[in-house]
Amino acid sequence: MKKLKNISIVQRSHIESKNIFFLLHNKFFNNLSKQFGYKFYFLFFISILIKLPGIILHFIRTSLNIQKPKNTFFQKKVLRELNEFGFSIIKNSYFSSNFLDKLNKSFYEKYSIKNISKLSEPIIYVPLSKTNLKKVLSIIEKNYMSMISKYLFMLPYLKTVTYMYSKNESNFKNSSQHWHLDRVGLRTLKLFLALHDQEEINGPLTFIDSKRSEYLVNHYRYSKTNQFKRISDKLIDKEFDNLKFKPSRFIEKKGSLAFLDTDRCLHYGSRKSLNPRLFLYIEFGSYLDFKIPFLF
Repeated sequence: MKKLKNISIVQRSHIESKNIFFLLHNKFFNNLSKQFGYKFYFLFFISILIKLPGIILHFIRTSLNIQKPKNTFFQKKVLRELNEFGFSIIKNSYFSSNFLDKLNKSFYEKYSIKNISKLSEPIIYVPLSKTNLKKVLSIIEKNYMSMISKYLFMLPYLKTVTYMYSKNESNFKNSSQHWHLDRVGLRTLKLFLALHDQEEINGPLTFIDSKRSEYLVNHYRYSKTNQFKRISDKLIDKEFDNLKFKPSRFIEKKGSLAFLDTDRCLHYGSRKSLNPRLFLYIEFGSYLDFKIPFLF
């Protein structure tokens, strides 16, 4: 695996090879996210067998290139929370206040509020400048990559680094504004860096820990089929109302960082609210994903 600072291609979607074998594999195993029970495990086992040589090589490359972190206690704490709950929130990240301001300014210089209001998409993804991208990846590699790699079975790959701007003007049926899992693999890891204070009026990222999510997924036999790709608030409340359980919300100050496994934790965000929301959004996948990723 090449060092992250050398990665310059940023895309929102899953990055895939143009190799015909990879394309056929991904098309065939794409329905893994829609399976439940023995069909899922059977297809997943076959997928792993097909990818086994690549898995071994990718594991070796990752192990050789990952830098040893300076703050091992911090890394162990985040890794422990991720393994146990599927999420971890850091109130003071390694992104300086000056750099956060620079990221903010860069976004609004490219997309003014006036121009954003003309766009129909509820969520807008905007790539970073090469300079800011290089700086972000350097901070990630130096301070978080060891922990990220361990969480993703030492088989990580970078999917995307981008701005995520939520307009929060309307609610949409069957969208990511409703409870769901991403179902792209056994584990995935998304990082949400708050580029301004996150409050209730910003349509906050909302999620349920992995243990309760697993219970709900099994209880409702949730899958990503068109008939049942989202879970309603009513069904969630039905299970937890008597227990007085409340989902977690990413309501923190500017510079806070949320690590969230969206394959293990039911989540939603960007619901209609008074104010918009701006994140720096970073996503990592594992080579055990249902699709075969492009190897950097």
